[in-house]
Amino acid sequence: WARVSHETAFGLTMDLFTATEETRSLTGVSLGRDARFWSVQAGISSASDTQTALGGSLQDRFGETDQTAMTAYSLEGEWNPFGRLTLSSGMEMASVDLPGVDSRDIWTSRWSLGAAHPAGPGALSLVIAQPRRAETGTIRFLAPTGIDDRGAIVQSDIEAGLTPSGRQIDYETRYRFRLFGDWTGEASAALSTSPNHISGSEDESVAWFAVGTKW
Repeated sequence: WARVSHETAFGLTMDLFTATEETRSLTGVSLGRDARFWSVQAGISSASDTQTALGGSLQDRFGETDQTAMTAYSLEGEWNPFGRLTLSSGMEMASVDLPGVDSRDIWTSRWSLGAAHPAGPGALSLVIAQPRRAETGTIRFLAPTGIDDRGAIVQSDIEAGLTPSGRQIDYETRYRFRLFGDWTGEASAALSTSPNHISGSEDESVAWFAVGTKW
């Protein structure tokens, strides 16, 4: 991965970044500004995944290779309204292409809201977020729909929507604190409603405790 930052006029900072893994790549640019009590950053990026279709499988069902190409537009910021309270938020809208299938007008969204405040020997934080979800989009494909009078299979063009039936919302609370020396602890709990954006699916929850140090 590589990242280059450059300070421009009016206190703005421009970042150019790129990262590549075995099956994924990301390239983008962002423009942001830091002030005493707030910061904001807007960006545009291009991402590709040669192994999955938005993290899942789609093209493979039609004899093609799962892959994704995406152009994402993001906006995020932080604000200290008073004391040591920090509020944060972020959102992203992305235009998606699924090579190998006839896909149209696919747009996805994701967002998060957070708050953090020192508490005792550590800091307590709360995050509410929606993971990436297809808001619009369809695919067209040829599929058997019946049999004619001669016994031949009738095929028709089918247009299927990609918007899921539900909307997953994640709630996470975390407490990070110092133990002794360079040792730190973290206690966290998370709850997901409508997992995988499936309406009526059972909520999922998890809790964990971690201890770490530097060396």
